[in-house]
Amino acid sequence: MAASRSGKRRAEPPAAVEFNDQAFACEVEHISGWTSDEIDLLLTEYSVPDHWNGILTTALLETIRYRIEHSTTKSYKRDFPPIFSALNLNLPTSTNLNGLLQKVQRHVAKSKRTHTTVDLLQEVPEFAKHYKNTIGPHCEKSRLTPDSLLHQTDFSAQNINNAMIIELNWFRETSNTTWQTVRDTWWPNLFSADFSPPQIGTIQTNWHNLALKRQKLRHDPLKDFLETSYRVPTPRPPAQSIDSQDNDEDEDDDSDLEFYADLISENTLDHMGNCMEYLTDLWQEEVEDNQKTQKVLSRVSKALEDAKAINHSLKIELGSLQNKNVVRRLQRRKQDLEEVKKTNQRLNKKIEKLEERVKMLQKSKKNKGDSRRYFKTNRDESDKAKQTLINR
Repeated sequence: MAASRSGKRRAEPPAAVEFNDQAFACEVEHISGWTSDEIDLLLTEYSVPDHWNGILTTALLETIRYRIEHSTTKSYKRDFPPIFSALNLNLPTSTNLNGLLQKVQRHVAKSKRTHTTVDLLQEVPEFAKHYKNTIGPHCEKSRLTPDSLLHQTDFSAQNINNAMIIELNWFRETSNTTWQTVRDTWWPNLFSADFSPPQIGTIQTNWHNLALKRQKLRHDPLKDFLETSYRVPTPRPPAQSIDSQDNDEDEDDDSDLEFYADLISENTLDHMGNCMEYLTDLWQEEVEDNQKTQKVLSRVSKALEDAKAINHSLKIELGSLQNKNVVRRLQRRKQDLEEVKKTNQRLNKKIEKLEERVKMLQKSKKNKGDSRRYFKTNRDESDKAKQTLINR
């Protein structure tokens, strides 16, 4: 997703869809059934291993595309033709290589997102060469085979139900059959001569609408829908002139759209289908992104409420810290410090005086002890002298 000038995200074109997860790329390579060395030999020497069965799966094509894209010496335009030649595959002339690779990338990205890597084992429809003997279970039950589509059969509109038409539509895509073949060959063999073939755009729209409706139904409604007899679309009336279209523009909008649908080329319709598939995937990604965004927004909202509460308390505290109050507090603190300093000085002087007094007392105590010892000695000597005189 890219950001516009308004700040909103806009979707990148299909060419910008990238698949850069190295771990998932290794998983896709493992699913392809080819080893890393075999892929390297195919890219460098155009050598094919013995187990190659001629079926190009989506996983194998994505592995080759991923290796070429992340190589400094390889390119799509130069290396894919010899690789297809080594694989004995021919890219249909009506298929654009870049469009095909973009379609594969979207398919792989969808499988990664939905965790359905088993879908990557399907064969790429553009390279489907093997002939299928069955169209689908409902067609097989009614004994409608691919050969029946090419030859006259006993089927009528009453014998064909919606399930068979959906299987025919899927078989047309996998067998790379054009809508012109469906109209000119399949239609006359499926329906009686009473039903003239409608225009290609009418058949295409009708079959695609059935496939879309089948995806929306579940359980009993789906079963009833599949078993319902197919309603053959009626041919459109011939296109009106420009003057009559101008006069009846409001009344004939639907018929005009059907008329212009026939003028669209098959390649354009395929490109439109790819774009619709991309838009569907993009819409699903947008839904997932919106859910994640809602969770992030809830967490951000909670954090914002907490920040607002803290901000409110800070504003109350800052309101009491005005300039005058701060200066007054600083002056008061300075005065308190000066008083403490003076008190400390006075205490230091008293301590010095007390220390001098202690020294003096200690000195006087020593002198007093010496005097006591002196008088005691003199007294003892006098007592001895008196005793001596008495003895005499």
